Amino acid sequence: MGFGQVTKSESIDPAAGNHFGAFAEPAFLNGYSPVSLFPRQKRPRLGLDWRNACWSRVSHEWLQGHAASHPDSGVGLACGKCIVAFDLDVESEESVAVLRTIVEGICGRTQLVRIGREPRLALIYRAVEPIVSIRLPKVDILGLGTQIVAYGTHPETGNHYRWIGDSAPHLTPLSEVTGVTNAQCVEVASAIVRRVYGSQFNQMVFDVDIDVTKLQLTSRTQLAKLFLTSLFRGKEAARNEVERMIFENEIPPGYWGFVMRPTVHGGFNHGDFMRKLTRCEFIENPGESPT
Repeated sequence: MGFGQVTKSESIDPAAGNHFGAFAEPAFLNGYSPVSLFPRQKRPRLGLDWRNACWSRVSHEWLQGHAASHPDSGVGLACGKCIVAFDLDVESEESVAVLRTIVEGICGRTQLVRIGREPRLALIYRAVEPIVSIRLPKVDILGLGTQIVAYGTHPETGNHYRWIGDSAPHLTPLSEVTGVTNAQCVEVASAIVRRVYGSQFNQMVFDVDIDVTKLQLTSRTQLAKLFLTSLFRGKEAARNEVERMIFENEIPPGYWGFVMRPTVHGGFNHGDFMRKLTRCEFIENPGESPT
């Protein structure tokens, strides 16, 4: 147990209304990277600057001051360097159970399971290395440039977010949480798509978002460089450069011009994928083509 960490005997009521005032500092001391959210919202208070927390945590002094001035704020946890969140945003309880089995079969069981609006849930793991976000319809693997609500009031249900069991970020040191790598995250995404599309699934590919209209939302210098690289040296060279920056920890704060996406023979249809998840239409033998 590291200095300043909160033990389970010092548990704080997760249903309390002063979420940032109660939970942000204990989570910070346990090794997480808290983000301030508007009350009853999922939106961070600090505009685009909140993404800095994905690369480096705020100072303890700033956090204490913010907790004193905005105790009713929600608490998000920045993803990428500290944690990765498998957000299973599916309405079907049966489908969530299948997806959770896939995640835990590859990554192991996590101590941190968060409930927002049931049956949806999020599985939180420790990031062994900087993690690239992977977004599938209804399933997000949240890494660099993202955050997940840890404590607050759900904007639709009006209920407090809650943690299952006796583990939560304000109680559980990050060092004790099961760790995952980028390779495991890609394996999870591949396994999920394969359960839907069977042998039609090809692979997850690393891609670069070179839409110049999004330059204002990202690290413009880096993305402009990659855009030029893709024009003069080809998209593969740009992919390789982004991959190098990520795995050598050179991605600057605010950078989110990279994606992982699935490739499927015949094309990947977002609507069809969501429908199959909602209806729990999984292929028992993923090596087969869907009928």
